[in-house]
Amino acid sequence: MTMAQSSRGRTGHLDHLETEVSEVTSLLKDNVEKVLERGERIDSLQSRSEDLECSSSHFKRSAVKIRKNMCWKNCKMSCILGVVIFLIIAVIVIIVLVETKPWESSGGEHPKTTTAPPHSTTTPRASTGTTIHNIITSALTGGSTRSVI
Repeated sequence: MTMAQSSRGRTGHLDHLETEVSEVTSLLKDNVEKVLERGERIDSLQSRSEDLECSSSHFKRSAVKIRKNMCWKNCKMSCILGVVIFLIIAVIVIIVLVETKPWESSGGEHPKTTTAPPHSTTTPRASTGTTIHNIITSALTGGSTRSVI
């Protein structure tokens, strides 16, 4: 082998090594760029996750506040409904008492002899439930209808 051939072999070998080194350095540069891009994406994700955490805590506080407000409104409405029902019942009781006037009775004294009222075959006697019904009906309609027992 001559010297010219041997220097060509070394030059070829060096050229081959240089190309491999340049390939490795380009791969390293690509990998470094990818790592930097990945780091930027991680920073972006971290920033977004912090924003999301802040938003979620704000949402939780708002939800708790709204839930408490709705609970109080529900409680208030229940109380108002209870008072309205009580007032309606009280008005009905007062109307019944005014119509029947129990204070004008004989004060609870019972007569010594009791006689049965005369029974008419043409008109049956109304029951107490019917009488109360007639009183309530007349009170609600403005007293325009009075029942006679």
